This record gives sequence, structure tokens and C-alpha cells, in this order.
Amino acid sequence: ALEAEQEGIPGLFQVQRLGAGALFAADLDSCQMIFLLGASERLSSSDLQRLKEFMLAGGSIFHCPGPAPNLSWRALQEQGFCDIAFGGMVGEASRHSALGLGWLAPDSPLQNIFPPESSSDLFLFNIRKHARLQPSPQEKVLLRTLAGLPALLEREHGKGHFYSFAFAFDLSWSDFPLSQSFLPLLRELCAALIPVDHGRKKITCGEPLPKITRLNGSEILPEKAIDTMQPGLARIGEYPLEINLNPAESSPDTVKTGDLLRLLQSSSTTAGMPFLPPSADNRPIWQLWALALAVFILIVALLCQQADRCTRE
Repeated sequence: ALEAEQEGIPGLFQVQRLGAGALFAADLDSCQMIFLLGASERLSSSDLQRLKEFMLAGGSIFHCPGPAPNLSWRALQEQGFCDIAFGGMVGEASRHSALGLGWLAPDSPLQNIFPPESSSDLFLFNIRKHARLQPSPQEKVLLRTLAGLPALLEREHGKGHFYSFAFAFDLSWSDFPLSQSFLPLLRELCAALIPVDHGRKKITCGEPLPKITRLNGSEILPEKAIDTMQPGLARIGEYPLEINLNPAESSPDTVKTGDLLRLLQSSSTTAGMPFLPPSADNRPIWQLWALALAVFILIVALLCQQADRCTRE
């Protein structure tokens, strides 16, 4: 969904899929967000600790329950991701349950795409079952069901965020993946979490290219050779690269305006070099304009003086 195009707009994100058993070898520095789609109960304590460190450093975790939702939230609670209490399932006992969403937080970033007058199907798709969650004061409710139960929770951790859905992105849980609101909701949540300059790499002329890796540790290489000796723009995979001039090569010293004027008006030597007055044939144009202005002012003054004399007479 994050890689898909929407109304001609190319995908804003690059998605990499990784099994829960391979998380220990993943390079988490290469991503900004991680989706735990029914995987949290299958992760080891060390894996969850790595994810928590990733989140505290500014990353974001999106969690959905899996086959064992009770174990899912318990594992996250024990590792300090949240203080959400799992209170069983809603709708699971009846095949004829028709649940849905009924409330969106007014100050949520989702209000940008789902305003009250919106005709989206965010509140129209069916939810067959979802977890009954009891959040703590540290969790913020972004979405509620028709019964007023939390459907999407958010909690800030350091520089990062933790999101937890009460239902999975699976048709056995709801029709959410088939709704027209699915892609916009995920894209808007993710876009609000990405810093403006995230992914932009900057080097100075002559520096080696930065090493960019995927989740599995493999390096992303440029499609063609990049000359780092010249300033410009390049691309390594999906990452833009800026090649800038070394700031040390330019003098940071500034000249005061008064000193500059005195230098221009001075007839003495400057910086140890003789000052040669310009010849009449090579006179700067600003001197000609100054002379013309002075003559104009003199003529105006004479005319005014003559007019005053005539008035007195």
C-alpha cells in the first residue's frame, strides 16, 4: 500500500519485507518505520529490545495483532512499548457481527484527509472482530469503534512513536485492506512521521560516497558512476545525494559597509597596491551618473532661486 501510486502520485515510500526470524540480522538504521504485522508475539526479548532502541532514537513502530493477540500486547507491555491492557476479543463469538469505526480524534493528522464533511468510507467498512483494549493515560486514542472502544492508539517514546491497531490488516478481521481509506490512512500517518530532510545524503567534493544498506545488510549501489569531485545532485537507489563545495574553500570573512565605502572613496593605496585614478576614457559609469545628478541638482537650485527673485519683484 505504501509503494502504490494514488491518483497519479508516485509512491512516497520504499517497502522492504523481512521475516520475524531474520530481524536479528537486520540493519535498522536503513529505515524509519517498522510494521509488526502479527509478529510481536514471535519475537525474542533481544529483538524487541532492538526495536525499542530503534524507536527511542526516532523510529516509529506500527503494531497489528496476530493469531495470539493476548501474547502480542503482553510482550509489548513487558518491554515497555505500551501500557495497553488486552481485555479479550469483540465480535469473535458471532459470525454475524457488523462492527465499524465511529470516531476520529479532532487533533489527529488524519483529519487532513478525513474531515467531518468527507465522503470517504473510513466509517463504512465492516470490522468482523477486534481486540478490546484498555489504554493508559500515556496512550492517545486516534480512532474509536462505533461502541466507543479504542481502534488505533498512539504513544510517543523519546523521538519515536508507537502505534497499535486493535485489528489486523487481514480480511478475517475486517474489510479495511479493501477499503478506499486504507492507503490514504497509512500514507498520512507515515508521512507525518518523516522529517523533511530524511533520506537526503550530503557530502563535500572529494569525499567518498556514503554507504547505504538495505534491511538485510546488502549495500545499495548507484546505477552509474558518480563524480564526487564536482558539485551537483545524484541518486543512490531511492536516496538523493547532494555534493557540495567544501565550505573551507570559501573565506567566511565579511566586509562592513562603511569600510567598503571608505575603500571606494579613498585615493590612497589599498592592500599594498598603488591606487591608479581612472582615465577619462575609462571612467566608471557610477561616477558619470553621480556627476549628472550633481549638475541636475545645481540647475534645479538655480531655477528655484531665480523663481524666488521674480516673486519678490
